[in-house]
Amino acid sequence: MLKEPKWFGIKTKADFSRPGRFCFEDFIIIEKYKYAGKNNPDAYNGKVVVLINEYTQSAEELWAMMFKTIPGVTLIGSQTAGADGNKTPIPLIDGGTMVFSGLGIFYTDKSETQRIGIVPDIVVKPTIKDVQNNTDALVNKAFEVILK
Repeated sequence: MLKEPKWFGIKTKADFSRPGRFCFEDFIIIEKYKYAGKNNPDAYNGKVVVLINEYTQSAEELWAMMFKTIPGVTLIGSQTAGADGNKTPIPLIDGGTMVFSGLGIFYTDKSETQRIGIVPDIVVKPTIKDVQNNTDALVNKAFEVILK
């Protein structure tokens, strides 16, 4: 889908030399996912639709974020959970565990994704009538976009 790699996000991490300070740095936790795509002169040029909703979270949000930066890709559905980033567990004295995200995830323009989510290009939310009629509103919209 891309003729060359495209940078799609940045992260923040704690600056342990200055408590309370966070610094932007290159994306992402795993180096091979720093860029979307690779050098490919025969890249696919057709339409691509990606379905997302409020249950899309974590790594799937990073994929949606990456797809959103690629020309020709349309995200359809509802805003994602806004729960991307790593999980940092902290053991508690009673044997329980508290988990939080220790990284901030941002688009390359430094706009946030955490707590906001990935916003679709076309908002489609299933209705009660869709469920009653066994109709998948997102898939129907995807076909409409692809066949247009």
